[in-house]
Amino acid sequence: MKTFSALFGLSILMLITVYSASTYAGSIIFRNKNNSMCTIDAPKVGAEPIQVNLTNSSNCKEPAIRSMEIVDLPSATQILLTDSPTCSKTLTDTGSNWYWFELKTTRKKTSLGITEIEYLGTFSPPSMVGPGVQMTGKESIRPSYDMRDTLSCVRITTSKEPVSANPATSSPSK
Repeated sequence: MKTFSALFGLSILMLITVYSASTYAGSIIFRNKNNSMCTIDAPKVGAEPIQVNLTNSSNCKEPAIRSMEIVDLPSATQILLTDSPTCSKTLTDTGSNWYWFELKTTRKKTSLGITEIEYLGTFSPPSMVGPGVQMTGKESIRPSYDMRDTLSCVRITTSKEPVSANPATSSPSK
């Protein structure tokens, strides 16, 4: 009976682990200058990328985004941050579109503490912004202090589902 109970408990634990891994792909928390928060959940592994205009979104409308925090994103997640409401990487010297950053996670369940957006402007690709977070691209036509409170859009892309490691069965040669 003890063996059955132990196996049953282990089976339930494995089901919970598999379920949570397949339904939750981490999130990014954005904060404004008053520390009001807005959380954007990453798409599941292999799902279509999500793009959010942070200044005009039903689930996330925080004016003057100042910082971000990464929570449990899977490896190879790509994050595009721009001051363009459409996540455009075409820079102009009028209005907005002054900068963009591309980050990529390099570890399973990557987290990064609260990081100010203008601080990202001090890095040059391909540098590590924090443990498991690499800056893979960046372009700016203004100094980093002009980036304060201007983030407008984020695009989050998770990697594709891993291919099965099962080798193909082959018949013996004759």
